[in-house]
Amino acid sequence: MSLSTAHGLIVGAFALTGIAVLTCITAGGARAARARLCAAFLLSIGLTMWGSCAAEPVAWLETNLPPGVIVEGPELGQGYLDQLIAAVLHDLPQYQIKITEVPLVRELQMLKMGGSYCSIDLLKIPERETFLRFTSPVGYFLPAVLVVRAEDKNHYDRYADANHMISLETLLQVDPGVFGMAVRRTFGKIPDSILARAIAKNPRKIAQIYEEGGTATLLRMLTAHHIDALLAYPTEQVFLAAQSGHTDAYYAYPIVESPKLVAMRFDCTKQAVTDDIFTALDAKAKSTAFQRAFQLGYERWLPPYLLPLYRARLIDGPQTSSF
Repeated sequence: MSLSTAHGLIVGAFALTGIAVLTCITAGGARAARARLCAAFLLSIGLTMWGSCAAEPVAWLETNLPPGVIVEGPELGQGYLDQLIAAVLHDLPQYQIKITEVPLVRELQMLKMGGSYCSIDLLKIPERETFLRFTSPVGYFLPAVLVVRAEDKNHYDRYADANHMISLETLLQVDPGVFGMAVRRTFGKIPDSILARAIAKNPRKIAQIYEEGGTATLLRMLTAHHIDALLAYPTEQVFLAAQSGHTDAYYAYPIVESPKLVAMRFDCTKQAVTDDIFTALDAKAKSTAFQRAFQLGYERWLPPYLLPLYRARLIDGPQTSSF
């Protein structure tokens, strides 16, 4: 039931309750005690109807995706998406939102099954649009970058163009190094297809990690010289490097195949039960306050040398189509 329909029923219920209460009270002063009991009973009926017609509780699904969503450690709850979720909880109490932490694979399964679910940690791709609806962008972030050991920067500089960007496809074709890849993650249609072709051509070229939190494992492998490069989002690389005590151990290159920013959006299941909260979330996503909060929180975790690129791309115009 939508909130507008519920509101109409509630107003009608309380109007009828009020008439009945007045009838009881005016039935005669000698029956004042009975009138009070009658009024209390009818009022309880009205309140019961209010409870049954209020917005259905919403389960807000989240997974550990630092530094967007941080579910453990000293930075708990301080991710740049965490602060938006906290604002939603504060601004939209009528939806009785309950945070439910689940692994990413489980989150996707629950959303596909349907129900009163929303989240903010999934990118808009065609496959997910079959069972999710996405709000207007609340902010934009840099796409995946090529992460290498800082000590190897001179080696990789030879592949960089005038804008200090590297072609992922060219690198995989000509560089002898081993590339690391977190399976079940998407980095965009073009990078994903390049990696798929590289695996088909030479499986030994790509070290594939299937576990949850694969980027952290890949960074450890990079540090240990088991791989030579990987794709990761720049903010997660900064966060994970700091967590492991290797703050200056890595360097990130933007890749030629991903020249645009990617939109971050709220999402909800495509069911009537989330109609009202989806509308409310879309309004929040369009608000200057939410968009500014996202940008400030996101920039906190960017490598300083990528901040000018990020702001320039915001001015040039971000990616507005599916990822």
